[in-house]
Amino acid sequence: MSKVLKIFIVLALILLSVFVKNFMFIGAAILVGSLSLLHQRFTRNFFGFELCTVMTVLVSMLYGTKMGILVGVLSISLGMIIAGNLHPTIFVSIFGFLLIGFLASFFTIDNFFVVGLGLTVLYDLLTVPIYLALGSNPATTFFYVVTHIPLNWLIFSRAAMFFS
Repeated sequence: MSKVLKIFIVLALILLSVFVKNFMFIGAAILVGSLSLLHQRFTRNFFGFELCTVMTVLVSMLYGTKMGILVGVLSISLGMIIAGNLHPTIFVSIFGFLLIGFLASFFTIDNFFVVGLGLTVLYDLLTVPIYLALGSNPATTFFYVVTHIPLNWLIFSRAAMFFS
């Protein structure tokens, strides 16, 4: 085997390992985000715990807009399917996560906590009025918001420790 071919194979393996590692991380982010909504299937409780937001922000900051949008849209869509929460309002959530994936990519990981919490609040400010206009129960929607923001504060503040 020629020296050039050996160098080419080594470089190809290095690129492949980077690609596979990134692919696995993005797949894991989608899986974690999706499965975080599983509790809704059994409790029918719209407690504001979810990991779709943190996964979307993280991937968007690390891998860019397209991957952030992909993780956001797939994790919230699959999560709602897993939760058995299929309603026309799913498109409101999909739009919200598309926006989060887009906006987070403009910031660095150094701002993970501030950006993540800010996008959580923005998501709630944009989607809650639409949910209510489409007929969502005001009491459960209020409960979701008052648990969603503090829980995301906790999640983002703990996760941010790994990036500072």
